[in-house]
Amino acid sequence: MSADTNPKNEHTRMYRFEILRYDASRDDEPRFQAYQVAAQANMSVLEALLKIQDEQDPSLAFRYACRGAVCGSCAMAINGKLNLACRVQLKNLHTNRVILEPLPRFEILKDLVVDMDLFWEKYQRI
Repeated sequence: MSADTNPKNEHTRMYRFEILRYDASRDDEPRFQAYQVAAQANMSVLEALLKIQDEQDPSLAFRYACRGAVCGSCAMAINGKLNLACRVQLKNLHTNRVILEPLPRFEILKDLVVDMDLFWEKYQRI
């Protein structure tokens, strides 16, 4: 049985992550950077991002606070749909190509991290 069809997800599969990179302090324009990741299909997008950060690029910036009372901090566009990186499993994307972008209509601070100050101000007023 191939790694792509193994129901137990015991084998790894190669995924291509294309991540929008931008550092407001030094970049003129955002650009996509690709990473090849060997991952199990039952891994979440967040787990894959942590693997990229740990094994390939420690400069990659994203937010997460699972089990830290800030649910929603890992929100991003995953293959064009807004979702939480901790909840989306790679196997549910039905593709080996994963495109990650920061939340739209927010100022990008660095990579997948956006300025949430205005959001929190509005939330607090409610």
